[in-house]
Amino acid sequence: MKTEVHRRPFGTMESPRFVVLLSCMNGAILLGRHEGRDTWETQGGHIEPGETPEQAARRELYEECGAVKYTLTPLFDYWVGLESSSGCAFAAQIEQLGALPPFELSLIHISEPTRHLRIS
Repeated sequence: MKTEVHRRPFGTMESPRFVVLLSCMNGAILLGRHEGRDTWETQGGHIEPGETPEQAARRELYEECGAVKYTLTPLFDYWVGLESSSGCAFAAQIEQLGALPPFELSLIHISEPTRHLRIS
């Protein structure tokens, strides 16, 4: 079964439900591993009631990797399959990590730096 992903200009989705982040630090992609799974994942999650997508992205960055100093750039809105699975994508250029908060992640991993990935 093929899953289609659609995108729109940032801020045009009426009621986004999720945020997804592509986070880089020192030219490398930052991934986290949820304590209940064996997969490495980018940061992201549900937008809580009363939160804007940007507020949710900032909260998820802190909760899922301990980011304390970073630049956040909106990328696009998206939906997968039905529009009820919609969200906003952001890029994060992380300058400093603090301690990993005691939430759902057990480890973070910074990939090898790449010259081919640039977030601006």
